[in-house]
Amino acid sequence: MSELDLHEVSAVAERLAAWARAFVHRDAVVDDVRPLPGHSGHSYAFQVSSGRAPERLVLRVSAPGARSGSHADATRVVPRLTSMAACGVPVPGVRWWSGAPDWFGGSATVVEFVAGFTLPDIFDLAATAPDHDVDVAAVFRSAVGALVRMHAIDAGPRLSGWGRAKSLADVVDASTRPLQTAPDRAWIDHGLRVRDALLREMPPERAPGVVHNDFYSNNWIVGPSELHGVLDWESSFLGQRTMDVGWLCMIYDPASWSPIRRPAMGWHPTPAELVGWYEELSGGPVPDLTWFRALAGYRLACGTAYYLDLHRRGRRHDPMWEDAGQSFPHLLDRALELLSKGDADGAI
Repeated sequence: MSELDLHEVSAVAERLAAWARAFVHRDAVVDDVRPLPGHSGHSYAFQVSSGRAPERLVLRVSAPGARSGSHADATRVVPRLTSMAACGVPVPGVRWWSGAPDWFGGSATVVEFVAGFTLPDIFDLAATAPDHDVDVAAVFRSAVGALVRMHAIDAGPRLSGWGRAKSLADVVDASTRPLQTAPDRAWIDHGLRVRDALLREMPPERAPGVVHNDFYSNNWIVGPSELHGVLDWESSFLGQRTMDVGWLCMIYDPASWSPIRRPAMGWHPTPAELVGWYEELSGGPVPDLTWFRALAGYRLACGTAYYLDLHRRGRRHDPMWEDAGQSFPHLLDRALELLSKGDADGAI
């Protein structure tokens, strides 16, 4: 850990100690504060002791200036985690939250720590197969089962606090805005060709439901053979549930990625296997899947353009986006290829 990181953790630890004395017990002690990995937000695992057995918790803090209700607002997850837990989806339990900056400099939540381990970072070019004693296929099948349960939840009173459902046109439009920050005009033109194709081939809207919006192995805590917890609910919303299946396929589809990234792939199931499990567990086919896979590639390409721009301008340092940027044209080309196939055999 760098000197800068140590200073940051020390500052967070001081704030956590004051928070614990105020909200846990006046004699509470906080230790073992550690930053958690990830490419968005600021999260820290910590231990708190208060005369009982020590408890492991996780603090997530929004970036300074984050708008209330935006994806960057750490408290946005509270109604999502609460409703998912009530519906039997494995998520961390919420222990505390505040939209005020008083305690941690921004809105913040404290949730339960989910025991288990993470799978290799899918964006890490040096990643290898999991070094834990893990049945990868069983873990992914368990995760797909959780996704099916999540998608079976009716978008009714149990999901109060989630806001209005987003249409597919809303999603395409919201994805296009960050594309305008792409570092190369050719990137923008390439992306707009995909946007236009998506709009031409847009499928009919179906009943909305829960969309996690970033459902893949970087956001799971797992055990040797099953999923223990689904994390990162900040960008979830009500909309077309097939978006999650399309995203899952895109993430594990080598054709969507730059050749420099493909050697680190292959330790995980194929898109065909993932879709097969989803259809088996949900009891039916996934409609318009190739369109939603194309949408997923377009959305990640647009996000890549945005975060790469922030990184290069020094506003959000994360070298990972330099590597991800090499996949930008491949994501878009694969999206166009899928759109040209429709639901034809071989699209998987």
